[in-house]
Amino acid sequence: SDLTSMLVHDLNSPLTTIKGYRQYLQIQTKKSVLNKAEFMDSNQRILEAVYDMESLIRGILDSHKMEEGAMSFNITRVPCVKLVREVFERFVVQKNKNRIFEFEVRGDEDCVVLADRDLLYRVIQNLLMNAYKFTQPENLIKVLISSHENEVEIGVEDTGQGISPHFKEKLFTKFFQ
Repeated sequence: SDLTSMLVHDLNSPLTTIKGYRQYLQIQTKKSVLNKAEFMDSNQRILEAVYDMESLIRGILDSHKMEEGAMSFNITRVPCVKLVREVFERFVVQKNKNRIFEFEVRGDEDCVVLADRDLLYRVIQNLLMNAYKFTQPENLIKVLISSHENEVEIGVEDTGQGISPHFKEKLFTKFFQ
């Protein structure tokens, strides 16, 4: 089915990264040529892959909960700029590989939204991940927060190819990528 093939593909990618860097560490350790910087870089890449897999699994579980009508939300007052900056900074540390990142706030730095903090975190993380996947090295990924009166807009801009008109109509189709 479409769901099965999507799950296999998406879960296999971080596992391949984990296995590859683990094998690299094992080989380099046996040769006694592994320096501290290489070790730290390899461990960071393994950790990134683990975070990616955890995010995929949470998404799968949440999809199931939504289909079953069992999804609960923890709506609280979320400091918007603080949350987006947290996601952005963590993402940049993990993925800062030949991309240019910018963060801009227009309006109130202390703006607050009513939302489920964890879900909003994941939405922003997913937007950044998509921008990263489709932005060529040495190009810009920009996060912009605009607030005015009772409205807050969070945007992620990139220089990727965009979504073709053919795929836009399928954008919110279940399990479509």
